[in-house]
Amino acid sequence: MTGLSFAIRSAIALTLAVPLMGCDQAKAKLARNSYFYQGVTFKSKIEKSKESRQDFRVVVPNASKGLTGAREAARVGANRYCIENYGSTDMTYAGQSPDSENEDLILTDGKLVFSARCAGW
Repeated sequence: MTGLSFAIRSAIALTLAVPLMGCDQAKAKLARNSYFYQGVTFKSKIEKSKESRQDFRVVVPNASKGLTGAREAARVGANRYCIENYGSTDMTYAGQSPDSENEDLILTDGKLVFSARCAGW
């Protein structure tokens, strides 16, 4: 009986642990500034201004794979940047923004680029 109960407990523990390993793998694939949309992962990169940290650019490579997903990845990255530095998502964009329509967006070498300024404290 002891061997059987050990085998059952081991099987239950293994059954519970395997799905959790999948979650860790999924987290590893999604970077901090990533957005997963319609089967594609879009990653945004923040480029800070040297003059003022309020000013920055958010760049999403491979935006041609899906403008809606790329736009949202940019929005997530920009929001995170302003929250971490100024405690708010208040910002203004120069030119195109994540709220622009897909047909109005301009890609630069396949990248979606937005210039923005956090509202500050």
